[in-house]
Amino acid sequence: KKYVNVDISNRDGIDRAKSLGLIGSKLANVLVSGIVYEVASLSDAQPASIRMFTMMRHPVERSVSYYYWAKLDDEKWAKYSIRDFFLRPEFRGNWATRTLVNKMTGTLYLEDLDMAKHILKQKCLVGLLSHKAISLKRFEKYFGWSKFAGLPGSEECEEKSIFWGWQNKNDHPVVEEGSEEYKIIRARNEFDIELYDYANELFEEQGRMIELQEKSNESEEEKKSNESEEKSKTLPKTESIVKDVESVELVENEENDAEKETAKENIEAEESIDKSIEKVDE
Repeated sequence: KKYVNVDISNRDGIDRAKSLGLIGSKLANVLVSGIVYEVASLSDAQPASIRMFTMMRHPVERSVSYYYWAKLDDEKWAKYSIRDFFLRPEFRGNWATRTLVNKMTGTLYLEDLDMAKHILKQKCLVGLLSHKAISLKRFEKYFGWSKFAGLPGSEECEEKSIFWGWQNKNDHPVVEEGSEEYKIIRARNEFDIELYDYANELFEEQGRMIELQEKSNESEEEKKSNESEEKSKTLPKTESIVKDVESVELVENEENDAEKETAKENIEAEESIDKSIEKVDE
């Protein structure tokens, strides 16, 4: 495994990556970060085509996971129940919507949600954590990662990602749908809930588009193959051409010999007639 020694999960790390010329170095094929706009700015100094993909998770599940991670990361949250944690006035929900519109503080409006949907549709290949295997395979096809499938360790890496779970995965209790805690978390992530539902629609739509593109590519390849096959049928092999030419020359030679023989016979016949006429005259 190879890693680039930069941390793009924070702004200082991104500034360092810029100063080191991360994009221009072409050392990294994939950049993973939760601060989208800052990462995109890496291409300002060194223009490059950056394509975005994401793995969407249900906002309630994501928030519950964040709560248990926060308790492990900072002991000040240990005293909070999950209910009180999300009822805090300073808690800012709708993380996915805020990230997409680059509005991490302040009030969100419906215009922000519409913009988040637009960005997700126009700029992002969507994966779903609930369909992890399908999503990863789709990423592989779209970004051309399938060519790395045969490399040492790639099979184990893929198996871990799909079946073993994520790095830093934190096992924790599940909040039951319909419970008071579930309703509180859902209410604090109202825009993200709607964005997630939209992401599910995009996931299906993009899947159909990719499938159609694959069929189109297969059809084009089949067409080229058929054209090549037809062309090979209409163009005889060199040996056949040589034999045909030899056959034509043989026929022409035989015809020429026959013509010469006929001409000779005609001349002899004329001479014979002339002699007969001379005798009669005598």
